[in-house]
Amino acid sequence: SGHFWIDMLMKFLKGKGWKPVPGVRALLQRGNTVMCCYVDDLCISGPSAEVAQVWAELGSEFQIGAQSSDSVEFLGINVERSVEGNTRIARFSQGEYASEIVRTYADLWPERRQWTGRSDTPLLDELRTDEEGKQSETRVLKIIGMCLWLARCTRPDLAHACSRLGSRVSCWNEACERELQRLINFI
Repeated sequence: SGHFWIDMLMKFLKGKGWKPVPGVRALLQRGNTVMCCYVDDLCISGPSAEVAQVWAELGSEFQIGAQSSDSVEFLGINVERSVEGNTRIARFSQGEYASEIVRTYADLWPERRQWTGRSDTPLLDELRTDEEGKQSETRVLKIIGMCLWLARCTRPDLAHACSRLGSRVSCWNEACERELQRLINFI
C-alpha cells in the first residue's frame, strides 16, 4: 500500500541523513539537495553530483525507475531544466495533460459539436449565481477537476474560469455548458 511504501522510504531516507523541511510534509533536504516525495513519484533537485548519489542510493535499496536528466515528469508535469549564462531555468508544462482534457471532453460530451470559433479568453462570464439549474453530472465534476489541476500546476490563466465553473456544479445549466465548451477550446 501507499502508506507502507512511504513509511519504508522515509525510514531509509532518514537513515541516509535526510531531514524533513518544516511545514512541508512531502519535502526533505540533505546538504544542497531537496527531494519531493508524493506517493511513488520522487523529484530530486540539487548539484548534479549529489543528485546522482541520491539516485544511486535509492537504486541500491529499491527497484526504482530513476529519471536523472534535464527533462523529467513529476505528477504529470513536465519539468525541463537548463542553464542560460549564470541563470538556472526550470520550465513547466502539461501539454499532454491539456490534450487529455480536450480528448476527455470530446468523449464525455459526444453530443456537443466541435467548437469552430476562436477563444481569446477562457470565460465570457455568462454565469449568474441567481440562475436556476440542476445538479451537475459526474462528467462535469471530472472535467472541472482535470481543469483545476491544470490551472493549479501550469495554467494560472485558467484559474478564474475553473473557479466560476466549479462554483456552479450544484446548479448547472446551458450557460455553464457553453462556458465549459469555451474553456476547453481555450485550452
